[in-house]
Amino acid sequence: DLRFPKGKFKNLKFLFGKKQIPSQIESVNFYSDNTLKEVKGHAIFIKTRKTTAQVSLSPSKNSLITPQYEKYETEKIEFSTSAVSLQLNPLKGGTIEKAIFNDISQKPLFGTIPHGYYESPKWSPDFFSGHFLGTDREDTKLTDLQKAVVYIPKDKNLFPVAFPVIVEVDSKIGLIRKTYYLYQDIPCFDLVYLHK
Repeated sequence: DLRFPKGKFKNLKFLFGKKQIPSQIESVNFYSDNTLKEVKGHAIFIKTRKTTAQVSLSPSKNSLITPQYEKYETEKIEFSTSAVSLQLNPLKGGTIEKAIFNDISQKPLFGTIPHGYYESPKWSPDFFSGHFLGTDREDTKLTDLQKAVVYIPKDKNLFPVAFPVIVEVDSKIGLIRKTYYLYQDIPCFDLVYLHK
């Protein structure tokens, strides 16, 4: 996340030396005078002995594109890049059904273990990946395993570093937004939680 003082900057790009590096903008907030307030995104930095990165700021707002998203409400939904594939279950809060890292294996390395998978009754509940479990002051269990809405960017070309998949769950504790960032060329993903 980058934050800027009011009235200073209207655009940015990431440079490594004099060369522009792969980066993407995921969300942008502007002040009332159309200058940048906050930018969220990803950039890939190449590590060298002397690593110096530079953020270049310019006066034009036009080249900052805020992505548009499509809404999905399905039972299961799958996303992939060349490096990673995720299958999510929106009926259970956008939990991970399967996670495949193509450079490692074509089989899922983790995901949801369904009810009854293990013979022992001690292990009879479902086991989920990519969910929240907590308790309130009265020791009541809270989760984000309710039905979720999934948002996918309309233009995948806006995300050369990591493809975002947004999952919103209206839970007992308020709106929970989970964003899965599937990296394009690196076999990994990030999961970022935001409680509103």
